[in-house]
Amino acid sequence: MQKGFTLIELLVVVLIIGILAAVALPQYEKAVMKSRTTEIVTFASNVTRGIEIAMLESGGVPAGLKLEDLTLDYSNSVTCSSLNCTAKNGKWSAILQSYAPVMEVWQLLITPSADTFGTATMGVAYMPGGVMTFQCEYGKNSSKGKTFCDAVHSLDSRYTLVQGN
Repeated sequence: MQKGFTLIELLVVVLIIGILAAVALPQYEKAVMKSRTTEIVTFASNVTRGIEIAMLESGGVPAGLKLEDLTLDYSNSVTCSSLNCTAKNGKWSAILQSYAPVMEVWQLLITPSADTFGTATMGVAYMPGGVMTFQCEYGKNSSKGKTFCDAVHSLDSRYTLVQGN
């Protein structure tokens, strides 16, 4: 009477588990990257909408604009202080800053963590008259950064892709 499994049977089981893991892991990583990218693009859209509302209410970008002054609807995973927002999961950060105060030009820069997204920065510039430019820049040798910017562009086609240094 046989008690247990033979070595061949155990090796076959380990091989099958290895093949399943090799197929599932890349799909899991893609799904995680897509959900994090969606979170970032949604946050940027909310900030854009909040700035548009502030511009309509004041006839231009208000002086001393702060993220906390905007009407934002972001999840509990994001905390904001005056000009800077950070995701609680530590996967990205955002800053809203005056780029050219005299001309009332503001920019929102969102930088995802390099370990997840490679070298990439997503930005929106807000200019007088409601003109906005959308850009996603990725590092020259950063395939993760390019993948991130491609995902950003697929979620919001207003973002142009720019390859940096």
